[in-house]
Amino acid sequence: MLTQTDSLQFIRNKILNDAQLKATAIISKAKEDYEKKLKEFEDNIKRKYEVLVENAKSEAKQIIERKIAETRVYVNRIILDKKEELIERAFSKAFEILKTIIKTDKYKKFLEDAVYSTAKYMGGGDLTVYVNDETVIENQTLDKIAQKVTRELGVKTTIRIGEKRIKALGGIIMKNKDGDIEVNNTIETLIEKAKNTIRSKVAKILFST
Repeated sequence: MLTQTDSLQFIRNKILNDAQLKATAIISKAKEDYEKKLKEFEDNIKRKYEVLVENAKSEAKQIIERKIAETRVYVNRIILDKKEELIERAFSKAFEILKTIIKTDKYKKFLEDAVYSTAKYMGGGDLTVYVNDETVIENQTLDKIAQKVTRELGVKTTIRIGEKRIKALGGIIMKNKDGDIEVNNTIETLIEKAKNTIRSKVAKILFST
Protein backbone atom coordinates (compact mmCIF):
# COMPACT_ATOMS: atom_id res chain seq x y z
CA MET A 1 0.00 0.00 0.00
CA LEU A 2 1.31 3.43 -1.05
CA THR A 3 2.05 5.93 1.57
CA GLN A 4 1.03 9.54 1.30
CA THR A 5 4.58 10.43 0.43
CA ASP A 6 4.73 7.86 -2.30
CA SER A 7 1.43 9.13 -3.73
CA LEU A 8 2.68 12.70 -3.86
CA GLN A 9 5.88 11.55 -5.53
CA PHE A 10 3.89 9.60 -8.09
CA ILE A 11 1.67 12.59 -8.87
CA ARG A 12 4.69 14.88 -9.09
CA ASN A 13 6.46 12.47 -11.44
CA LYS A 14 3.35 12.15 -13.60
CA ILE A 15 2.97 15.92 -13.82
CA LEU A 16 6.63 16.28 -14.74
CA ASN A 17 6.38 13.51 -17.34
CA ASP A 18 3.23 15.03 -18.84
CA ALA A 19 4.86 18.46 -18.89
CA GLN A 20 7.97 17.08 -20.52
CA LEU A 21 5.92 15.26 -23.15
CA LYS A 22 3.89 18.38 -23.82
CA ALA A 23 7.05 20.49 -23.97
CA THR A 24 8.65 18.02 -26.37
CA ALA A 25 5.51 18.10 -28.54
CA ILE A 26 5.45 21.91 -28.50
CA ILE A 27 9.15 22.10 -29.38
CA SER A 28 8.71 19.53 -32.12
CA LYS A 29 5.70 21.42 -33.51
CA ALA A 30 7.55 24.72 -33.27
CA LYS A 31 10.55 23.25 -35.07
CA GLU A 32 8.28 21.83 -37.74
CA ASP A 33 6.52 25.19 -38.15
CA TYR A 34 9.87 26.98 -38.25
CA GLU A 35 11.22 24.67 -40.94
CA LYS A 36 7.99 25.03 -42.91
CA LYS A 37 8.06 28.84 -42.64
CA LEU A 38 11.76 28.87 -43.50
CA LYS A 39 11.07 26.75 -46.60
CA GLU A 40 8.23 29.06 -47.62
CA PHE A 41 10.43 32.10 -47.05
CA GLU A 42 13.28 30.59 -49.07
CA ASP A 43 10.89 29.65 -51.88
CA ASN A 44 9.38 33.14 -51.84
CA ILE A 45 12.82 34.77 -51.92
CA LYS A 46 13.84 32.47 -54.76
CA ARG A 47 10.72 33.34 -56.77
CA LYS A 48 11.27 37.08 -56.20
CA TYR A 49 14.92 36.70 -57.16
CA GLU A 50 13.97 34.87 -60.36
CA VAL A 51 11.38 37.55 -61.18
CA LEU A 52 13.94 40.30 -60.53
CA VAL A 53 16.49 38.53 -62.70
CA GLU A 54 13.97 38.10 -65.54
CA ASN A 55 12.85 41.71 -65.23
CA ALA A 56 16.47 42.86 -65.22
CA LYS A 57 17.19 40.74 -68.32
CA SER A 58 14.09 42.08 -70.08
CA GLU A 59 14.93 45.68 -69.16
CA ALA A 60 18.55 45.23 -70.19
CA LYS A 61 17.42 43.76 -73.53
CA GLN A 62 15.08 46.70 -74.10
CA ILE A 63 17.84 49.17 -73.24
CA ILE A 64 20.28 47.43 -75.59
CA GLU A 65 17.72 47.27 -78.41
CA ARG A 66 16.85 50.95 -77.89
CA LYS A 67 20.52 51.94 -77.91
CA ILE A 68 21.12 49.88 -81.06
CA ALA A 69 18.13 51.55 -82.75
CA GLU A 70 19.30 55.02 -81.66
CA THR A 71 22.83 54.27 -82.87
CA ARG A 72 21.50 52.98 -86.20
CA VAL A 73 19.45 56.15 -86.69
CA TYR A 74 22.45 58.29 -85.74
CA VAL A 75 24.78 56.43 -88.11
CA ASN A 76 22.24 56.57 -90.95
CA ARG A 77 21.84 60.31 -90.35
CA ILE A 78 25.61 60.78 -90.60
CA ILE A 79 25.73 58.70 -93.79
CA LEU A 80 22.85 60.64 -95.34
CA ASP A 81 24.42 63.97 -94.37
CA LYS A 82 27.73 62.89 -95.88
CA LYS A 83 26.02 61.72 -99.07
CA GLU A 84 24.15 65.01 -99.27
CA GLU A 85 27.42 66.87 -98.80
CA LEU A 86 29.04 64.91 -101.63
CA ILE A 87 26.04 65.46 -103.91
CA GLU A 88 26.16 69.20 -103.24
CA ARG A 89 29.88 69.12 -103.94
CA ALA A 90 29.16 67.45 -107.27
CA PHE A 91 26.68 70.19 -108.17
CA SER A 92 29.20 72.83 -107.12
CA LYS A 93 31.74 71.19 -109.41
CA ALA A 94 29.23 71.26 -112.25
CA PHE A 95 28.62 74.93 -111.50
CA GLU A 96 32.36 75.63 -111.78
CA ILE A 97 32.45 73.83 -115.14
CA LEU A 98 29.56 75.97 -116.35
CA LYS A 99 31.57 79.09 -115.53
CA THR A 100 34.06 78.05 -118.19
CA ILE A 101 31.38 77.09 -120.72
CA ILE A 102 29.74 80.55 -120.72
CA LYS A 103 32.89 81.89 -122.33
CA THR A 104 32.51 79.60 -125.35
CA ASP A 105 30.27 79.44 -128.45
CA LYS A 106 28.24 76.70 -126.73
CA TYR A 107 26.93 79.29 -124.31
CA LYS A 108 25.88 81.58 -127.16
CA LYS A 109 23.83 78.71 -128.63
CA PHE A 110 22.39 77.92 -125.20
CA LEU A 111 21.41 81.57 -124.74
CA GLU A 112 19.62 81.75 -128.10
CA ASP A 113 17.77 78.51 -127.38
CA ALA A 114 16.80 79.86 -123.93
CA VAL A 115 15.38 83.07 -125.43
CA TYR A 116 13.45 81.14 -128.10
CA SER A 117 11.98 78.48 -125.77
CA THR A 118 11.09 81.04 -123.09
CA ALA A 119 9.41 83.41 -125.57
CA LYS A 120 7.40 80.53 -126.98
CA TYR A 121 6.49 79.32 -123.47
CA MET A 122 5.21 82.82 -122.62
CA GLY A 123 2.99 82.81 -125.71
CA GLY A 124 4.87 85.51 -127.61
CA GLY A 125 3.91 89.19 -127.54
CA ASP A 126 5.94 92.19 -126.45
CA LEU A 127 8.75 90.64 -124.40
CA THR A 128 11.82 91.93 -122.58
CA VAL A 129 14.84 89.72 -121.82
CA TYR A 130 17.28 90.49 -119.02
CA VAL A 131 20.87 89.21 -118.90
CA ASN A 132 23.96 89.77 -116.76
CA ASP A 133 26.73 92.31 -117.37
CA GLU A 134 28.96 89.82 -119.20
CA THR A 135 26.35 88.55 -121.62
CA VAL A 136 26.14 90.06 -125.11
CA ILE A 137 23.24 89.20 -127.39
CA GLU A 138 22.69 91.14 -130.60
CA ASN A 139 19.39 92.82 -131.47
CA GLN A 140 19.56 91.15 -134.87
CA THR A 141 19.60 87.74 -133.16
CA LEU A 142 16.62 88.71 -131.00
CA ASP A 143 14.69 89.89 -134.06
CA LYS A 144 15.26 86.55 -135.82
CA ILE A 145 14.05 84.65 -132.75
CA ALA A 146 11.00 86.94 -132.47
CA GLN A 147 10.12 86.37 -136.13
CA LYS A 148 10.38 82.60 -135.65
CA VAL A 149 8.09 82.69 -132.60
CA THR A 150 5.63 84.92 -134.50
CA ARG A 151 5.48 82.39 -137.37
CA GLU A 152 5.04 79.39 -135.07
CA LEU A 153 2.49 80.89 -132.67
CA GLY A 154 0.72 83.29 -134.99
CA VAL A 155 1.21 86.02 -132.37
CA LYS A 156 3.11 89.21 -133.18
CA THR A 157 6.26 88.95 -131.07
CA THR A 158 9.02 91.41 -130.29
CA ILE A 159 12.00 90.80 -128.02
CA ARG A 160 14.28 93.49 -126.67
CA ILE A 161 17.11 93.61 -124.11
CA GLY A 162 16.17 95.19 -120.80
CA GLU A 163 18.35 97.96 -119.43
CA LYS A 164 18.51 96.44 -115.96
CA ARG A 165 21.18 93.77 -115.57
CA ILE A 166 20.62 90.66 -113.49
CA LYS A 167 23.00 89.13 -110.97
CA ALA A 168 23.46 85.59 -112.25
CA LEU A 169 26.17 83.39 -113.69
CA GLY A 170 24.31 83.29 -116.96
CA GLY A 171 20.99 82.59 -118.61
CA ILE A 172 18.02 84.95 -118.85
CA ILE A 173 14.97 86.36 -117.15
CA MET A 174 12.08 87.24 -119.47
CA LYS A 175 9.06 89.44 -118.73
CA ASN A 176 5.95 90.37 -120.70
CA LYS A 177 4.99 93.94 -121.57
CA ASP A 178 3.10 94.57 -118.31
CA GLY A 179 5.79 92.90 -116.20
CA ASP A 180 3.25 90.74 -114.38
CA ILE A 181 4.55 87.52 -115.95
CA GLU A 182 8.16 86.55 -115.44
CA VAL A 183 10.09 83.41 -116.34
CA ASN A 184 13.45 82.83 -114.67
CA ASN A 185 15.80 80.74 -116.77
CA THR A 186 19.09 81.78 -115.22
CA ILE A 187 21.71 79.08 -114.90
CA GLU A 188 21.34 79.07 -111.11
CA THR A 189 17.59 78.49 -111.37
CA LEU A 190 18.01 75.79 -114.00
CA ILE A 191 20.52 73.98 -111.78
CA GLU A 192 18.17 74.16 -108.79
CA LYS A 193 15.33 72.77 -110.90
CA ALA A 194 17.58 70.04 -112.23
CA LYS A 195 18.71 69.00 -108.74
CA ASN A 196 15.39 67.38 -107.88
CA THR A 197 15.34 65.56 -111.21
CA ILE A 198 18.92 64.31 -111.39
CA ARG A 199 19.75 64.05 -107.66
CA SER A 200 18.99 60.31 -107.62
CA LYS A 201 21.15 59.80 -110.72
CA VAL A 202 24.02 61.70 -109.15
CA ALA A 203 23.66 59.66 -105.94
CA LYS A 204 23.68 56.43 -107.95
CA ILE A 205 26.88 57.45 -109.73
CA LEU A 206 28.58 58.51 -106.50
CA PHE A 207 27.52 55.65 -104.22
CA SER A 208 26.98 52.61 -106.45
CA THR A 209 29.33 49.76 -105.53
